[in-house]
Amino acid sequence: MLSERGRKALIAGYERRVTGKSELGRREEALAFNEEATGIYRRLVQANPAAYLPDLASSSLAYGRMCVNMQTNFTEALEAVTEAVNIYERLTEQLPAVFAERLFAAYQTLANVLDGLGRVDEAAELRRQLDEATAAARTRVTVAFRKGPE
Repeated sequence: MLSERGRKALIAGYERRVTGKSELGRREEALAFNEEATGIYRRLVQANPAAYLPDLASSSLAYGRMCVNMQTNFTEALEAVTEAVNIYERLTEQLPAVFAERLFAAYQTLANVLDGLGRVDEAAELRRQLDEATAAARTRVTVAFRKGPE
């Protein structure tokens, strides 16, 4: 059984391979390494959810993005990105300052996956909701800024 440090080193190695193979244009290999890394994160989450849920969400989201970029595996991408969205929603409830942007990015990727599946109306509705949320957040920040410190 690997130590915590050993597990992190193993995952870091997988992530470097994914990045390297993707940058070299070997996207199918990168996708396979990402699938392996995601499987490892799933097992690690079973042992220590607090430590590895963010990593699992990140790995699942990366898989979805890779599928979108490669225009392949959209059904699997939908599962992976949906998993990332669900995890990031829970994490954002606990630590919004840390995870809100990641949740937003996951929703954007979800819209791209929906487009890839031909579900363009759902993708457009999701993007509309994201645009509304962004506009509302900007308004809150602007109002708070104009008020100044309390």
